[in-house]
Amino acid sequence: MKKKLVTIIIPVYNVKNYLKQCVLSVINQTYKNLEIILIDDGSTDGSGVICDSFKSLDDRIKVIHKSNTGLGLTRNTGIEIAHGDYICFIDSDDFISNNMVDQLMTCMVNFKADTVIGGYTRVSENGKKLYSKKYVSEEYQAPDVKLKLLPRLIGSSPYKKDSIKMSVWNVMFSMKVISENNIRFVSERQYVSEDIIWDMDYYNHAKKVKILNSDSYFYRARGNSLTRQFNYEDRLLDIKKLYLFEKDKLYDLKIFEIASKRLSREFFINLAGCIDQIVETNNIINSIKIISKILNDEFIQNIVLSFPYRKASLKASIFLRLIAKKRALLMVILLKIL
Repeated sequence: MKKKLVTIIIPVYNVKNYLKQCVLSVINQTYKNLEIILIDDGSTDGSGVICDSFKSLDDRIKVIHKSNTGLGLTRNTGIEIAHGDYICFIDSDDFISNNMVDQLMTCMVNFKADTVIGGYTRVSENGKKLYSKKYVSEEYQAPDVKLKLLPRLIGSSPYKKDSIKMSVWNVMFSMKVISENNIRFVSERQYVSEDIIWDMDYYNHAKKVKILNSDSYFYRARGNSLTRQFNYEDRLLDIKKLYLFEKDKLYDLKIFEIASKRLSREFFINLAGCIDQIVETNNIINSIKIISKILNDEFIQNIVLSFPYRKASLKASIFLRLIAKKRALLMVILLKIL
């Protein structure tokens, strides 16, 4: 019996130092029935030329050159022309083990699933292994895909770390589910986490999902210039906007009560990142002024006061208590020390 066609979609933007490793890791998969779509999203560093060079080496590769629209919309470009029965998304600065697709497909067939989620290995910028994340092998069937799995993709419980990373790059998705429900990515320029919005749309329709105990996707931790470009007001607006969008989605899916605390916890993780950046890019006096303004924000206070922070881990509980009590000075001192 002919093996199912798997489409690998790789958005490409200014990654010339990593692109060859990424594409070679896909070309050399033990699972051979692949359609590989490289989408040059307006690269200016020669990445597009590298894409074209691979096209001449492997007839499974298709290359698209387009103006820059960002990661989410570029993935959509790949979906529009994909012919595969299943789709995998790979970021062009990452790479995969040579049997990752085989592992996902074998799991898909053996368990008659429409979706398989694998773990990952985080590596440094130069490819050195930092840590791996394997999930316990589990199986979810509707309605538990929406009621139990999707909340874990939104975030961990306030009481324990049980989340599954919501990134789409360690997953094999069903093209049938995507096509029948017209599922597409939003732009990360519109919402700061396009992957979780995709997940909320997709897993509302998935019927059988398998969690695979593997770490075959290599996610590269890269340095960037976010600190230099950081604007706390914009960032705060972004995380509020994402929270409200997800909240409305959860109500539409009728799982808000199940997932609301997980959503709040993720909001505080994003808020902590924002506050860390403020302390890192400002002196103590300015940090206190800015963070005091944030802690007095009614939107933030309403979320923290409805969250069971006294039952959270010690570190999280301290952070959330400082928010609830509006202790900007103490928060800045602790962050400067740590």
